[in-house]
Parts: sequence; C-alpha cells; structure tokens
Amino acid sequence: MAQTQSKSPRPNIKTYRPDIDGLRALAIVAVIANHFNSSILPSGYLGVDIFFVISGYVITASLMANPGMSLQDYLLSFYARRVKRLIPALVLFITIMAILICLFNPTAEDSLNTGLAALPGLSNLYLREKATDYFADSTQLNVFTHTWSLGVEEQFYLVYPLIAWYCLQKQKTIKPLLATIAGGAILLIFLLLSKASTGHLFGLIPGQLNGLRMALTYLAPALLVPIVASCRLAKSEVKNLIITATILSLISLTGFLTIYPIDQPSAYFLMPLRFWELGAGCLLLLACSHTHKAWVQKLRQTPSLPICIGLCTALFLPLENGRIATLIVVILTSALIACLQPGDIIYRLLTLPPLVKLGLISYSLYLWHWGVLAISRWTIGIHAWSAPLQLLLMLLLAWASYHYVETPLRRASWSKLRHQTIGIGLGALVGGAGLLSALNYWGKELSLDRHFSNTWSAGLLKGRTDFLQQSQLQNRVDPKAMEATLTKDEKGLPLARPRLYIFGDSHSNHYVSALKKALTSMGVGSASVGWQCGYISALDISSQTKQWMNDCEKYPQFVDNFLEKNLQPGDSVLIGHRWKEKKRLNHSESTLNHLASLTKTKGANLIVIDDVPEIDTPNPLLCNKTPWRPFAAENCNKLLSDVNIDQIPFDAVMGRMTATHQNVRYALLRDIYCEDLRCGLYKNNLIIYRDTDHLTPEASQLGAARIAEIILGKTKPIQ
Repeated sequence: MAQTQSKSPRPNIKTYRPDIDGLRALAIVAVIANHFNSSILPSGYLGVDIFFVISGYVITASLMANPGMSLQDYLLSFYARRVKRLIPALVLFITIMAILICLFNPTAEDSLNTGLAALPGLSNLYLREKATDYFADSTQLNVFTHTWSLGVEEQFYLVYPLIAWYCLQKQKTIKPLLATIAGGAILLIFLLLSKASTGHLFGLIPGQLNGLRMALTYLAPALLVPIVASCRLAKSEVKNLIITATILSLISLTGFLTIYPIDQPSAYFLMPLRFWELGAGCLLLLACSHTHKAWVQKLRQTPSLPICIGLCTALFLPLENGRIATLIVVILTSALIACLQPGDIIYRLLTLPPLVKLGLISYSLYLWHWGVLAISRWTIGIHAWSAPLQLLLMLLLAWASYHYVETPLRRASWSKLRHQTIGIGLGALVGGAGLLSALNYWGKELSLDRHFSNTWSAGLLKGRTDFLQQSQLQNRVDPKAMEATLTKDEKGLPLARPRLYIFGDSHSNHYVSALKKALTSMGVGSASVGWQCGYISALDISSQTKQWMNDCEKYPQFVDNFLEKNLQPGDSVLIGHRWKEKKRLNHSESTLNHLASLTKTKGANLIVIDDVPEIDTPNPLLCNKTPWRPFAAENCNKLLSDVNIDQIPFDAVMGRMTATHQNVRYALLRDIYCEDLRCGLYKNNLIIYRDTDHLTPEASQLGAARIAEIILGKTKPIQ
C-alpha cells in the first residue's frame, strides 16, 4: 500500500534553536570573505566545516524525531524532506549559472561538467577525479566548484539514515548482511570476467584501479550498515548509535589526518574522509540528549565567549595550517553549540534578528555567492569599488531564492505520496541534467567571445584548439605506443637518421610539430607525458600524480631502456619540463646527470630547455578587454628580470651540468617570448600562450628555431 506524504514538520518552539541559524550566518560570512579575497580571512573557507557540524547535529535531531517507523517510512520521510529542501534552489541556481557561464566563457566544458555532476551530488567526486586543487586560481573561474560540499552532505545522507535506523532498532536482522555477501559475490564474478576478457582484473571498471581506490574509500561506512543491522554494540539503542557513530568518526578522522599531507584533494573532497565532521554534530546531539549526565551539564555551563573567540581566531590561521585548523574549527564549533544558553552573551549576539535572517538564507546565499564571484571574474573583475555591489547582488539573489523558491516549495505539498515527491525532485534533476548536456554541445553558440571576438581573442581560442588537436600527450606510460611515436613517422615508416628524441611533459610536447618542420633532415620522434610527470626521480612524483597518471614512475625507466637500445652516435635527446612543478624533493640534478652520462656513452647530445615565462592570471582571455570585460586581469605581464629570478635554481643546476658534461647543451628560450624585457600574452601581435603556460603553435616555432640552430650547430648554445 502506498505511503501518504506527511506534512512538513514546522520548527517546534522548544526545539528550534535560533542561535544555530546565527552560527550559520557566522559560517557563511567567513566563507564569503575568504572567497572575495583569501588574504582577508585565510582559513575562512572552513566556514564549510562549521556547516558540516551543524548539518550532522540537525539531521540527527530530525532522524531521532521519528521513532518507531518502518525502514520504508523512515527513509521515504527523510528523503522527501531533503528533496524539497535542497533540489529546487539547486536546480534554479545551476540552470541560470550554466547559461551565464556559456555567455562569458567560450570553453565552459569544465564548469558544465561540474554542474552536471553536482545535480546528483557527485561534483566532489568529479573534482577529485580531475585532481583539482581547490585553492588554485583556476578553480575560481568554475561557477560550480563550491558544490563539492553539497556532494559530501548528500552522500552522507545515503549512509547515515540507514545506520541510524538499524542502530535504533531492538531487533537484529541479517538481511543487509546477506545482501552484502551477495553483492560481494557479484563483484568477484565481475572481476574474474574482467580478467578473462581483458587480461586485467580491473579492466572493466571505469578508471580501472584508480577508480577502484576511490570506491574503496566509501567501503567502510557502507559495510557498517549490515554490521550494525546484524549485531548490537550496546544494549541501549541510543548508545548503540553513539558507539557506531564514534567508531566511524574515529576511522574517518584518522584517514583525514593521515591522507591530508600526501593527497590533499582526496582529504578535501571525499565524504568518508569528511564523515568525522558531520559525525561530530551527530554525536553532539546524541550526547546532549543525556541532560542528566554530570559531564553534559558541566559542558553546557562552559562560558561560550572564549570558545567563540577561539573559533574566530582559527579562521585567521594561514592556509599551510589547513589540517590542524580544520580539527580546531570542528572541535570548537561542537563545543560552542553545546554550551550556548539563553542569556549568554554569545547567544544574544547570534540570535540578533539580522544574523538569524542571514542564517535562514545561508543555503541560497552559499549557492549564489560563488556564482556571482565566478561570473564577476569573467566580466568586470573583483575590486574594492565593486565588492559592495557584488555583495548586495548576492544577498538579493539569495533573498529571492529563499522567499520565492526555497521556502514556498519546501512548505508546499508536492504529492500525497512521498515516493512521488521524491520522483518529482529526481525529475527536476534529470531536466537540469538535460539542459547542461545540451549546453555542452551547443553552449559555444552563446559565447560572446566567439560571436564578437577581436583578433586577440580569436587567436587565443584558435591557438587552444590547434594545440589540443596536435597534442599527443600520454595519460599513461604505454611502452609500445611510445616506442612507435619515437621510431616511426605518421605513415609508419622508420624515422631518418640522425634522430631527435623528445621526452618530458607538455612543455616539451608543444615544440614537437614545430621541430618537425624546422629539422626536416632529421627524424623527430616524441614520447611526452602529462602534468607533473616526466623524466624525474620517482621520489619527486606526488601520490596525486600517481593516482591519475598510470605508471608515471616507470617513465624514466622506459626512457633509459629505449635509449640504451636505440640511441646512436649523432642523435640528440631533448628534455623539457614545467620545472617549477618538479620540485617535490628536487632530485632534478642527479636525474639529469644520469641521463647525460647515458647519452654520452652513446655518442649523443643532450639538450635541456628552460621553461616559458608563465603568466599568473588563471586564464589568458581575462587579459583581453571587451565591452563585457572592460578591465584586464592583474598579472597579465611580468618583467624578464623577474622571470630570470624565478628560474635561478634550475639555471644553477644546468650551469653545473654543462660544466661537467661536454655533450650537454642548455637552451635558454625564455627571452624569445618577451618584448622590450616584458613578458606577456603576445609579442609583436603574435599570440604566445593558449593558456597560462602552454605555447600556441605559432609561438612554439620561435623556440623551435633556436633549438634547431643548437642541434645543427649553426650557433653556439647559450649557457
């Protein structure tokens, strides 16, 4: 029999806490201040962590308010409320922002894909898969980056209600355990079929082993569901939930503290490593329900003023202290919620009507504030004079969203049947996904830069397209494929002798086509790999790189084996890297010395190129003035003298290399891309960059000409 939709519960005057809405206001103010300018409040982004603690507290209160329900009623009731609470404002925001970003960003695929993942609550996984650095400038141009936190909460909602319901039941059941065993058997069969058909145990899994590693992170909270269903950890149902939530939170906290230093994107984006923050709120609610306990009474009598001061002070900690700052903020937020009492000075402050109202619209404000900032960065920019107007726009959009979308639809009866309410919400998500998918195909037609471009912006867009078409970067070390590109031409015929072998990352790869044109008498072959990988020590490869770049640590071994077998007297080897990202432990000199010795024994030359003078703006298009982008971004140019200072460490390495090895040539190319000692996006009206650090095909010909002269011996190498 179908279940009827219960009316949305209204806040009970005895249980509703206006001080928590005031705390939400504090959190959103911290987040907005940090996103306007991180130097104002370096750890203000931890306002999101305050939201996590509050969410755990409020969700547990909601779940505890419905005892005695069947599992079906329990879940349908919970998810119907969540759908009505979250989806309307989210779909509205994503729809409007998707259209706007297509107007102002001619290559909006990353934003659109993030928004597409955000609709089902998966944008945190998408951003983690992209190895996104949340604090990088480029993330500020993605209008949906901030939705990662919604993904964490929505994934928490999939697991925690099940755990809570089973923990609160008096009767044990083995059905979930049997279902888990059956699921494990199906997975085992799937892996064996994968081994039989592909030769690889994980070959049929998207992302293969890397994708499986992320999935395994979610295994601990998922496996606890059948465990708590089939056994009791305590006689009391509430204690059973407390013990279970404590175990999961401690596992999560241990994982967070361990992984944060070595794989920050995973620690930042993945729900299981954030579970402990929401779990802190859950445990706080459960603990505070035992008002008869002496320690609870003592906690509630703790003065809130020093705790609040400590919490606000933690938001000023520098970014480098992110791990400890996160722990401090979660602990102090939990303590503050526990000890706030009517009459307390901080309670009176947090319950001021303006703060309470700001807290009530905090969800809509969180959505819209980032959208306003991201679109502003694509248009007028963010300045001291524009900040008040942008802040006012955020508040107006959030107020309108709360009063005309969020609140009315939350209170409305979507259907008498709860599963139909959930279905309507899912239908809205599907509709939003359809729009974003369409924009991924046709959104470029909305681009103002494509319709009303000047010579500069047209050149930037063309350079990016040409580079992507010509790029032959590998995202994995495939010896057979790489050997083919190093020894055969496009027609499959052996390359001429002598040969030039090009290795490194994308900063060597962008010279390949130009060198083939400049060295027509030589056979030019290349086997470059992607970001943060290359001919470097395995100790200098971050765990983040290893997770997205398959067998990166095997690339130097492949290069050595290939050169031992194929290098002949008169051949040349070219190495180029984005050297600034190859400094994890800085073994560049010893690694290159090894390569120099190897090439010398073969009678070959080693040419090492310096790096391009990178620009510091997140997208070169922002340096192009248009009617909708009237102010050029900062840092679009830098002095050649500053570029030289940046590259002094590697220049010193190469100075010692050329003094030690007669077969080593160091090609300084950076000055070629500068005009009048100033390095920027163009030189003599030639577009230099297709992004912040990769050359356009036309610009790469400038550097290729100098490299060719060194190889052919027409000029002495610059050392």
